[in-house]
Amino acid sequence: MREQSKKSKRKLVIVISAVFAVLVLGVVGVIFFKAPITDLFKPKATPATVSEKEVARLKAKTPALFSGKYATVSADALRTKILNDKMDRALLTSEATRRGITDVNTQLNTSFNAIKTSYGSKQDFQSYLSDQGVTEAELKEELKENIIINELAKDLVSEKDISEAEAQSYFEANKSRYPDDFSAAKAQVTADLLGAKRLVAIDELLTQLKSAH
Repeated sequence: MREQSKKSKRKLVIVISAVFAVLVLGVVGVIFFKAPITDLFKPKATPATVSEKEVARLKAKTPALFSGKYATVSADALRTKILNDKMDRALLTSEATRRGITDVNTQLNTSFNAIKTSYGSKQDFQSYLSDQGVTEAELKEELKENIIINELAKDLVSEKDISEAEAQSYFEANKSRYPDDFSAAKAQVTADLLGAKRLVAIDELLTQLKSAH
């Protein structure tokens, strides 16, 4: 019993940490997640409906978020955060469409099938969907949105925008992250710097889009 209790507490802490990590990272974080964030937004619904539905889901699945020692955020604050993030994503996907970034079906099918296969069996995958409270169609829609935003980030900053001098400086500033010397770690350093610059570029673009609306 005691061991079960410990496991339950550990599971609760992990769930709560994951929820808050997603909320803190916000919209720019989705660019670099290998799997889609299926918990936050339900497509084809108004932002307000999405916000209410998600808060209700979190209350049902992780009530400790709203009571006891883990209650560090109110339902209203969480609702506002979810609503704002949904609106931010809508701005970014709209901008991507304006730039001609629309055909992502190949990436979508590849990513969706990889996620589906990772659960081993169809039953396990369906259990995952049920646990998350989404359908396959909703998951695909969310994944498509993530891919579109990722493609937008690539459009803003490409690998050719990273100079060797920049990569070297980034390496020197983050040496503890790389066990090898620069020449051996160059590919990883460049990828990390590229990711960081894309995050900044998306954040700056989002600020511009909000100012224009």
